[in-house]
Amino acid sequence: MASTRRAKWSQEDMENAMRAVNRGDGGGISVHEASTRFGIPRRTLRNHLSSGSTEKRLGRKTILSSEEELMLVNRIIRFASLGMPFTAKMIRSHVFNYVAKNNISHPFTSNLAGEKWFRLFMKRHPRLSARKAQAMNQARAQKLNRFIVNDHFTKLEETMKDLDLFNQPDHIFNLDEKGCQLSLHHQQRVIAAKGHKRVHLVAPEHGENVTIVACVSAVGIAVPPMIIFKGKNRKEQYGDDLPPLSCFEMAEKGSMIHEVFVKWLKHFSKFKPAGRVLLILDGAKCHLSMDILDEADKYDITLFCLPSNTTHELQPLDTAVFRSFEHHWDKQVLEFWRTRPDRTLSKDVFGKVFTPVWMKCMTMGNITSGFRKCGIYPFNKNAIPDHAFAPSEATQIDDNEPPQPLTSADATQQQPSTSLAEATLQPQSSVSAPAATPGTEKPSQPLAMSMPTTSAPVLPSPSTNVSFCDLMKTPTKKKRSVVRKKSINNRATVISKSLFETEKTGNGGKGKGNGKGKEKAKKTTQTESGWYCPVCQDTKIEDMRSCESCSVWYHEDCVGLTKADDSFVCPECDN
Repeated sequence: MASTRRAKWSQEDMENAMRAVNRGDGGGISVHEASTRFGIPRRTLRNHLSSGSTEKRLGRKTILSSEEELMLVNRIIRFASLGMPFTAKMIRSHVFNYVAKNNISHPFTSNLAGEKWFRLFMKRHPRLSARKAQAMNQARAQKLNRFIVNDHFTKLEETMKDLDLFNQPDHIFNLDEKGCQLSLHHQQRVIAAKGHKRVHLVAPEHGENVTIVACVSAVGIAVPPMIIFKGKNRKEQYGDDLPPLSCFEMAEKGSMIHEVFVKWLKHFSKFKPAGRVLLILDGAKCHLSMDILDEADKYDITLFCLPSNTTHELQPLDTAVFRSFEHHWDKQVLEFWRTRPDRTLSKDVFGKVFTPVWMKCMTMGNITSGFRKCGIYPFNKNAIPDHAFAPSEATQIDDNEPPQPLTSADATQQQPSTSLAEATLQPQSSVSAPAATPGTEKPSQPLAMSMPTTSAPVLPSPSTNVSFCDLMKTPTKKKRSVVRKKSINNRATVISKSLFETEKTGNGGKGKGNGKGKEKAKKTTQTESGWYCPVCQDTKIEDMRSCESCSVWYHEDCVGLTKADDSFVCPECDN
């Protein structure tokens, strides 16, 4: 028997039926007649007439009201945007604490909201979904901020203009190394008898490390790779079945070292076009030395170093090409094992697995999309999406903020709408507020946290003793009392000899006493409020520098300064 659809009436039908029954001129119709005319069950119509509500809801009343659930949704989205997402169990725990502290009647046990409640909650709010979180260390979260990225694009634009590369994408290259294990990288989904608790895949748990040196151009062409094998004894059979014109080298740990990178530059020179080219790379120590710079100049190569801890968004090979490498590698390894009962993947047969994977990853579409996504070619300084900056932006706002307006879509189908996190994580430059200097109180409201204006009415906060904002406060960042030495690639830079002279003298390469009268980095024993930085909007104890124009203080690490930088103008004054 086919199931019948419940509640065929619409909210508009309910409004018309209630209006017809409650006519003010005394000519209203009966509930029975209205039920027949508008197709609404009499009991349902009586209930709505009694409550005065026209909202269409099926089933029992939810434990949390619509306003409370929307506030919970906003907190979940905000925490996920800041790099601190909740698991299902954490959400259930917060909900249990909420209803317990506010004396709300509930059937929950074991100090957790029920699994059924959570399943229905997710169904009511389809803009939430279960995702696999990608780990991000604190350095990456802090360093990918608007100041560092804007500085990167400014320097990249100047470099491309100097080299006249805006119309020469075949002269723009990106280099990166990819670590690869001679085994599977991820657990595989397999088929086995139903009910078996343990299903094993006999294979090496930790394969030997191999490094793949990849280089691609903005027109979508891949330079033949260099493979770095672990060991000292070179055997020519290691190069069998590698992609055409590839080469391989040996290293003690199977990773890139200074001597091998010099050899790679020579290898790269065979495939680069005539004239000066731009090579964009990360700031690994083996890439940065005077010898490397001399070798690059010999082959007309300008080295442009990306700022540290930002390559996951600014490097084309990371954002597009290598993203699928491990997936294709695992599939090819399983296919190789199918034909090799001994399941031995050694350096001698590495090329049989690697070459098909290389061909699948290094497509013109993947490569060009990486350059486009990173804003390198076509050049676009606004290519990095706003949500990428969320972990670096302010983490403290007024916890008594009202929830977003409940739209008709939220009330019925819960369609996606602007979340609290999306409303609050706005670019810092869009708001002006006085910043604190060392020794003064920090501003009561962070610079980036002004709420956008809206014409829609704002729902009142639930009449409860404890709100979700009180229970789910954003954790404060851990303060670091030891200041580490800034690296050469603390900010994006073109590699030049002056950088190594600066590193050697520690004072701009001009000897002691240079820079008198300039503002120097401060390291004092101020009170906690004196360490406030408008970029990270935190009070961690680190070296600070004041802007020469507006005298606002910033953490040196947040704006990519080193002690060799004599002058500093903040992003607000530099615009």
